[in-house]
Amino acid sequence: MFTWSDTIKKFPTIFKPVLKKYNLKYKIISEREVIFYGNGYVIAGVLEREGFSISYLRRKDENTYYNYMIDTYFAIKIDDQDRDDVRVTNEKNKWVRKMIYTANSLLSKWDNMLSGNLDWIEDFKKSRWYYVLERPFQECSSFDMNYKRAFDEMKSIKKI
Repeated sequence: MFTWSDTIKKFPTIFKPVLKKYNLKYKIISEREVIFYGNGYVIAGVLEREGFSISYLRRKDENTYYNYMIDTYFAIKIDDQDRDDVRVTNEKNKWVRKMIYTANSLLSKWDNMLSGNLDWIEDFKKSRWYYVLERPFQECSSFDMNYKRAFDEMKSIKKI
């Protein structure tokens, strides 16, 4: 039997090419959620009943962030090429399979997003899946505080 906590621990190995190529940091923040961040954004990945969903977060100001609900918009762009590694390995854990699809798709289709470019948002706005929330960082939410720390850490990194 596969557990969420065993699965989320595989994130660093599965996403290593993405993290390395875009110089991203990551933090596992619960048995089901991981964040990876850099270049001015945070991506939150969550293991859910049917797979692995992601949201794209950008800071609005010191107390507020935008949560772009990109999961469906992102998922429809996953193709057979993104699934090839899973076919070769014959992975049985559906959550691991979904994380592999996501990592492969990020590498093959989302360079503009991962490089910090915001042009993709215009295309997202035109899609029927466009949905964005403006949220305050809430001290009572451990997830919000982890997002805020990631944004604060990026702000403190000096660009060369």
